[in-house]
Amino acid sequence: MNNILRVLALYELNASRTLSRLTCLAARILGVDAVILLGDTVSPLIIKWLYEKCGLRVLGVTGRLDDESVPQYLKSIGGLLDGRVVELKNYKITGLGASPITQVYGKIDVLATFKPGFMMDCCNIYSDVAGRIIEAMNPSLTLAGGCRDPCMAGRVIAPGSIQKDYLAYVEFRDGDYAAEIISFRNLLRDLHLEAPSF
Repeated sequence: MNNILRVLALYELNASRTLSRLTCLAARILGVDAVILLGDTVSPLIIKWLYEKCGLRVLGVTGRLDDESVPQYLKSIGGLLDGRVVELKNYKITGLGASPITQVYGKIDVLATFKPGFMMDCCNIYSDVAGRIIEAMNPSLTLAGGCRDPCMAGRVIAPGSIQKDYLAYVEFRDGDYAAEIISFRNLLRDLHLEAPSF
């Protein structure tokens, strides 16, 4: 694989218009190919704005605060990852949301989950189901929601809550990846812009 895939992963948008606008700005600055929502997005209108107005490819899994309208809209734009495989630049991405799903089989590059598995001891929340699926699927990288603060353990990255100014930037290249936890405030400061208060 010679393709480079750049994504932003974030958790807990909670229908925030301000944070969705900042996500759009960060995505444009970083030149990402897609945004991966790791649950608790709450409003399909936020996803619609990111997709239609910002022009982003939006993928996502459902969280405990997401009603049926969130997966319905994600599905309508080809972005629902719960039990489905989406291919971007030859990388296969699937997801495990808040609802039980049938496991996806085959080689997966990225697994997006609403909660991390039990192997992630730096986060105070985990899912045995996610842990078993991560072990069975052995994805190259797992991106997990559920953690309020950033947490990395092996090939599992939880960006932390976007409500607390955290998101993950991941770049895939030739089957490998590099990841960084970033904050809006730092990104804007580097551009000499003033960050709004949340």
